[in-house]
Amino acid sequence: MAKKQKGYQMSASTAVDTTTKARRGPPKIEDRIAPKITAIVTNIPIPEVASQSRRGTKSAYPFDDLAVGASFGVSNKELKQVASVVSQQNRRHLVKKLDAAGNVVYKKQAVVVDGQKREIDTDQPEMVPTKRFFAAAVNPKTDPAGASVRVWRKL
Repeated sequence: MAKKQKGYQMSASTAVDTTTKARRGPPKIEDRIAPKITAIVTNIPIPEVASQSRRGTKSAYPFDDLAVGASFGVSNKELKQVASVVSQQNRRHLVKKLDAAGNVVYKKQAVVVDGQKREIDTDQPEMVPTKRFFAAAVNPKTDPAGASVRVWRKL
């Protein structure tokens, strides 16, 4: 017969501590698994349909080494996990759009003034990408490096 005494459940053979609670929240840094990156290759075609850090630190993924059309694979992550990193890299490579004279181009907004429709500049500059990446889920059995996700550079 089991008795309960000050945070311990006693039974005939074992005593189990019932005062500790299950850990909640994200895993600790030391518990996280580092991504397994494959070699950069240029001979894998970009699929027709595909979906797509810490400030001041270098990414664990080799985005800076990718040429246009090249890709790398990640074997121990899901597309959802890699897509957020790719999205951050795409935002990182946005620059302000400049006109022929070198002036910043601002987004336009349609307004009605005195019954006439006009477009005026807003205070938000137009942004253009200098590099563009996307990630796609791939079959580990058919991928040359056994990756489950592959990241390509498009621009």
